[in-house]
Amino acid sequence: MGAIVGGGLKLLDTLIMLGTVDPMLAFLFLAAIAVAFIPRVGRIGVIAVVIFSMAYTKAHLFMIGIVAVLTGAILGSLPGMAVGGIIGLSRKNSFPLAKDAEPESSGLLFKATIVPLVLGMALFALYIFVFNPWLMTVLE
Repeated sequence: MGAIVGGGLKLLDTLIMLGTVDPMLAFLFLAAIAVAFIPRVGRIGVIAVVIFSMAYTKAHLFMIGIVAVLTGAILGSLPGMAVGGIIGLSRKNSFPLAKDAEPESSGLLFKATIVPLVLGMALFALYIFVFNPWLMTVLE
């Protein structure tokens, strides 16, 4: 679930950033996202968006969308694991157990919440302070 939410938030972030640069580019990006998520539009819609966007810009909007979703999924998976661990630990005693079930390990809190949360924060710091500045030097 964290990967889905992270991907959606990164798509929204990319849409807002494109909108600050060029509102028409943001509209084309929104159209590319909509075409990708609406199966009834099909290939004709994809071709129309590609032709119209190539006439307006050199950017490949579908590739921007794919990269945004993958980045959001990578950044959102570890915090999603931590939230899932917190929810699971809060409901730990309400689950029915089998008669032959072994007790869970004592380090469950550490493995289910603390490790994903710390690694997620480290990944966000790496993304913000290392990857983004490097990307700005490459794209200049």
